[in-house]
Amino acid sequence: MYIKPRQVQTHDGLMLANVYDPERRDRLPPEGRDVPDTPYWRRRVAEGGVEFATEPAAEVAWNKAIDTLASMDHRSPPLAQPKEDLQ
Repeated sequence: MYIKPRQVQTHDGLMLANVYDPERRDRLPPEGRDVPDTPYWRRRVAEGGVEFATEPAAEVAWNKAIDTLASMDHRSPPLAQPKEDLQ
């Protein structure tokens, strides 16, 4: 599922929630990220720190290309048979 940090109200105004990604051991970037559908992320959505988002088009295209390559047959073509010497 693709999520991004929500804007939260602070005493200084609006800012993005600072949400930790335990799998990558860093903070969720402002543009969001594809994360596993786990209880951890469901809790973050329920408490309002993150929201569901649409995956950027470039990332969708990249993931589709990767999936296509992964499904292709990558075996090497058979070796050409040596031609007999005509002499």
